[in-house]
Amino acid sequence: MNLTAAAPAPNGPLRLPSDCSSSRQPIPTAPEKKEKIMTRFTSALALAAALPFLLPAQGLAQGEGGDAPQAEASVEDLAGEGMATVKAATDAVARLNERPRFAELAKRAKAIVIFPDVVKAGFLISGQFGSGVLLVKQADGTWSAPAFYGIQAAGIGLQAGAELSTLGLAVMTDEALAAFYDGGFKLGGGLDLTLAALGGTAELDTAADIVSFSVAKGAFAGLSLEGSNFVADGPRNAAYYGRDAMTTEEVAGEPGLTSPEITALHEALKSL
Repeated sequence: MNLTAAAPAPNGPLRLPSDCSSSRQPIPTAPEKKEKIMTRFTSALALAAALPFLLPAQGLAQGEGGDAPQAEASVEDLAGEGMATVKAATDAVARLNERPRFAELAKRAKAIVIFPDVVKAGFLISGQFGSGVLLVKQADGTWSAPAFYGIQAAGIGLQAGAELSTLGLAVMTDEALAAFYDGGFKLGGGLDLTLAALGGTAELDTAADIVSFSVAKGAFAGLSLEGSNFVADGPRNAAYYGRDAMTTEEVAGEPGLTSPEITALHEALKSL
């Protein structure tokens, strides 16, 4: 539309054509401007918070030796982080043993997974993540050396608060153990695996592939594992054990892998 002004009458005011007067938009008030600015600012914050969780899990389902997504780190850093994770898992055994039937589950399981500290926090975008270890039951009833894993999940909802949990998984079937050996998986992501959350008085679901138990504090009622990614941390395995590469199955199947912190973890598990 051409908004050319009409020629003014002598000594008269400047007038716009009558057909464009109805198209003029009202000038926003100061409160309206402030509301628009705050809306855009909140949207930007939500997007920024979501990005770390919405990025694809690069190591998920890549086959044996899949790598957990992580920033570039030196071999020394990865080995040190692995040592700290094993030590934290040792401390976590006592906390998990306070949960009813933890010892029973550990004795019956094909493998156990211990995440000493799973962090869950939310503000518009919620997420949880952590590092842990998987140990496989050997033929003589002892435990293998630990292989490293990560957990990650994200959700969108109006939540606020923070939670630090110790999470344990009892891997009850060969099918579930095979999923861990394959480099990782997503619960509810197409694999035919069942998960049972163990409550204080709940009947044990002996048909479940994986049973979870946790000790949690914080504003959230508990960890929801539906949609969680469990990803093998191949680089940390290799760095901790001094190899070029090492899968979960290789860690579990090689006798003689030990260190002072692994010995302490095995001793803690003997108390079950």
